[in-house]
Amino acid sequence: MAEIAVPELKDFVKTASAGLFPSPASDIQTVQADATLRDAFAFLMEQNVLGGPVRGADGKLVGMVDVLDLVAVVMEVMADENLMDQDAHKQAIFERKFRETLADTFTTQTIDSVLKKSGRNNLVVVDKDASLREVVELLGQGNHRIVITDGDKMINIITQSAMVRLLGAHQDKLGELGTKTVRELGMGTAPVITVQNSDSASHAFSEIRRKGVSAVAVVEKGSLVGTISARDIRTVCRTISNTRLLFGSVHNLLAKIHEDDTVDRFPAITVTPDCSFATVVQKMVLLKVHRLWVAESNGGQLVPQRVISLGDVLKEIARVTQ
Repeated sequence: MAEIAVPELKDFVKTASAGLFPSPASDIQTVQADATLRDAFAFLMEQNVLGGPVRGADGKLVGMVDVLDLVAVVMEVMADENLMDQDAHKQAIFERKFRETLADTFTTQTIDSVLKKSGRNNLVVVDKDASLREVVELLGQGNHRIVITDGDKMINIITQSAMVRLLGAHQDKLGELGTKTVRELGMGTAPVITVQNSDSASHAFSEIRRKGVSAVAVVEKGSLVGTISARDIRTVCRTISNTRLLFGSVHNLLAKIHEDDTVDRFPAITVTPDCSFATVVQKMVLLKVHRLWVAESNGGQLVPQRVISLGDVLKEIARVTQ
């Protein structure tokens, strides 16, 4: 593709620093590495975040724990039990044993052991004087959040969402990039990983873990009807009784999520291949979503073709501002 002219955007991301983001109103909360998974879950719920920093015994940052770690643990317990497709009696025994094992795992396994087992090196730290260009590039490489420091002190955490919101506030700087279409830029990931509305919820989370993605598209008769993401494991783990949702359908889990959410969540937001980059950013910011499904109507069905994540948007910004 020919070079896209974005002189104002280049100047903005190369001259502005990570310190541009306002500091949190209070100290950033952390969780200890020797805390249990139950503590980690409580931390994420209390802070209403999808991930947070972990400190070792010496007070130094050692990693980030997030909802993908919780998905991995839950699916590992389920795989170890390996009692799917049993008759009703055996299934009831399995569900009870699964709940007991999961509860035990959450109260005995430490965050540190989970981080070591996952092998995910998701702690990325940059100085407050680092350019926005550097932060954009790191976030566009699949890092969902970056720790900002001033010397040895952690002063902020910049997420992909926060960075895209900043870009949304400066859309006048997008230049030629803003008018380019999804099709022209080749944005997004294909093929889309899908699950059926009638599939078990456990299958959806298994696909998230197995494919190394943050979300899967939910389809019914080939048409897009919703999204299951790693964040939805919070609904499953909120109470012991909620773990039963794993054995029900994706449809039932989506209904429970809608019932529990205090903030309206849109089931699946779409764009067409001819949608502009500027519109992609606007939709993500205004609707507060982490992904958009690229879909077109085909015989009355809304068929998902690609998925555009926050990281894909930032990857494109990094590419054109080299």
